[in-house]
This record gives sequence, structure tokens and C-alpha cells, in this order.
Amino acid sequence: FEGGDGVRTRVFIHPGSVNFTEGNFDTQWLCYLEMVHTTKPFVRETSATPLYALLLVACAHLDLTFEWNKTRLVVDNWLTLTCAGQLGCLLRCLKSLFDLAVASCIEQAVDEGMGEGMGGGKTDTFFPSAGVRMPAAQRAQVLELVRDLIESSGQDPLPGMK
Repeated sequence: FEGGDGVRTRVFIHPGSVNFTEGNFDTQWLCYLEMVHTTKPFVRETSATPLYALLLVACAHLDLTFEWNKTRLVVDNWLTLTCAGQLGCLLRCLKSLFDLAVASCIEQAVDEGMGEGMGGGKTDTFFPSAGVRMPAAQRAQVLELVRDLIESSGQDPLPGMK
């Protein structure tokens, strides 16, 4: 944890948290809902989060800065990561497509009165503000790609990319 003063501090999982006795996590990213300071800083209500879930689902804004041989990703103006330039560009494009697909699902659900349609209805959705139409088939492909990427943590080849 890095405080407002820029000093990094070690944070501990609160003894009352379900993850307190967990020794190893499948990911190095742990999200929390609450931080308390008693004898030391503790986080409660924690959840291990795959990196791609953090980048594609949990973040609202993903900025890219290109340097000589890498890309700097800034997630929601607070978390800075580095990666290969091409990967940064692909992540930003996929994030935009995912956001559009989710908005499409929400808009369709509202149009259908919150009926069956969350996640893959058969109609296209038009976004006047963006001037973009996302066909239902493309929306389903984007959602499936993001799901597969998150489930595999980017370690396994994705379908069609072997």
C-alpha cells in the first residue's frame, strides 16, 4: 500500500477476513473493500483478483504512455504497470470493446424491461454518442474472449489463437 505521502507500507489481511489463513493465492493481486489501522494496517473483505479482471473489468480508465521498449499502463490514475508496447495497445482496444459490449448488454436489458437479454441477446445495439453499432455476434465474441482471458490468467492460448 502506498499512502498519500508516497511511502510504501506493508499491509496485512485482517484476522477476521475469510482469506486470513490463506497461504498462497493464484494471483498477486488482492482487492479489498475496507482498510483499518489498529496496531498495523489491515485489509478486510478481500478477494484474489486475476490481473486481466483488474485491467478489463474492475478499472474505469486505462491510460497508456509509450516509452522506448515498453508501455506504461496507468489504471484509474493510481496503479502503474509496465508491459510490452503491443500488449498495452491490445489491452486498451479490448478494454474499449468490452466496455461497449457491457453497455450494449445493459441497454438491451433496459429496452427489454430487464427480461432475458443480459449477456447475449440477438439484437444489435446502436450507441448514438459513440456512433458505433455493435452486432450481437461481435458482442458475444468480445464477452467470451474476456471471460477466457480472465479464466486462463493469460497463460493458456485462447481459442482460435493457438
